[in-house]
Amino acid sequence: MRKMDVNTKWICILSGFIIVCIVGMLALGRLLPQTPEPQEPDFVSTPWAAQLVYFTEQKQSGVPWVLLASIDAAEERTADASHTRLVAQTLLDAGAKERGLFVLPIATAADAAGLYRADRTFVKRAASYALTLSTMDGIIQSASFPSHTGSPQNDWALSDSDGCSITGTDSITPLFEGAVVSVTSDTVQVQSQHGLVVSYQGLSGINVQVGQTVSLTTPLGQAPSFTLRAWQNGQAFNPYPLLYLLAPTSSTVD
Repeated sequence: MRKMDVNTKWICILSGFIIVCIVGMLALGRLLPQTPEPQEPDFVSTPWAAQLVYFTEQKQSGVPWVLLASIDAAEERTADASHTRLVAQTLLDAGAKERGLFVLPIATAADAAGLYRADRTFVKRAASYALTLSTMDGIIQSASFPSHTGSPQNDWALSDSDGCSITGTDSITPLFEGAVVSVTSDTVQVQSQHGLVVSYQGLSGINVQVGQTVSLTTPLGQAPSFTLRAWQNGQAFNPYPLLYLLAPTSSTVD
């Protein structure tokens, strides 16, 4: 009976010690700086110049921008047009297109990256980064150039303008579907998902009203040219790379 009491005593002491350690570790964890959650790439956080490099290559070669950006991220590279072209050509020469790896870049990112470099760590990193780009890619897939004709100009890079002028247009339609939140004598503003707000300035014969839900084919108004501005979660971003990617006509890459 005395032996049992001693064992019980030591068990209680050990349990108490473990509890004190756990409580101390939790308290220390609260005092230490917390690692911020990684930011999901979007139009605001991704430099517009990098977007333009990847979108231009996709438009010219057909290699999805997600794969190009993911491979650069896995190599810890910044966007560079010549290197991006080399990556795209390597994938094309390896038969990635024929194997169907350009149809679903998120699902096939690992296989495509493996054709560029057969290294397990590299492939894993590229595929992981491709997954983080899925939301931004989905937004791009849901967009449409806001006219049947027209050529965008990179005003953001050429001046202090926070917009993008589009010339040679006719009937203006939304870049993204959403709800009309503001209408003035020459401007329509549409709010879409993912914190996106797009303004179309310089229109005439406006055809919509506040509160109206608009699709990609809804005519907002008419204009031979207009200025498009865009914000995500209240922060302006350069819409030119996206407009260049979607444009039905060729335009100069600035």
